[in-house]
Amino acid sequence: DEVLEFLGKQALDEIEQIKRAIYRIDHGKYGVCSGCGKPIAQERLEAMPYASTCTHCSA
Repeated sequence: DEVLEFLGKQALDEIEQIKRAIYRIDHGKYGVCSGCGKPIAQERLEAMPYASTCTHCSA
């Protein structure tokens, strides 16, 4: 079923993003934008804990 396949892929993508966030935590880079090096807003991290870029760089 296409819907289940889509949901499965979406879940796998989110798991990968979480793994990358854990890597950033382990290496002291969590909360720092990978684009510009500035801090990622707390509100953004609360809404999307695996965010790797600030809102400016993600646009």
